[in-house]
Amino acid sequence: MKVPSAGKLPWLAFAILWLTYLVLGWHLSAFHFAWSIGLFLGAISLNLALTTEGYELGRLFSFGPRSILTILLLSGTVTLAFAAAAVFALLLILLASKLLTRVEMQICGFSNRTAFWALSIISTLGLAGGWLFGTLVFHSSNFWIGN
Repeated sequence: MKVPSAGKLPWLAFAILWLTYLVLGWHLSAFHFAWSIGLFLGAISLNLALTTEGYELGRLFSFGPRSILTILLLSGTVTLAFAAAAVFALLLILLASKLLTRVEMQICGFSNRTAFWALSIISTLGLAGGWLFGTLVFHSSNFWIGN
C-alpha cells in the first residue's frame, strides 16, 4: 500500500507516542540497561499484537482452557495498579498513545507492515532518546516506581 503524503501523516499522534517513550526511557535510565532492552522487546510484542488486527490478542482472552490466562493477567494488572501506581499509569499512557497512533495510521491508509515499522522506529527513537537524556543530561530517580 502506498504511504500517504506528508500532509496526511498523524504528526500529533506520532509526537505523543514519541514523548511517552521518551519519558519511559528517561525513567529507565536510572536502572540497569537490561530493563530498556526488555521494554523494547515488550513494545515490539505490543506492536505485533496490535498490528495483526487483534486476532492473537483476542484469542488469548477467549473463554475455555485459556481463561486462566485472563484471570492471571487481570489480577496482575490490579496488583500492579495498587503496588506501583506510577508504573501502572505510565503503562496505561503508553498503551493509549500506541492505540491512538495505530488508529490514526489506519485512518490515513497505512498498511499493517508500514504501521508496524513506523511504530517500532518511533518507539525505539523515543526510548533511546529518553535513556540518553537521563544518562547524560538529567538523571532520573530510582524511587519513581514506588510512588
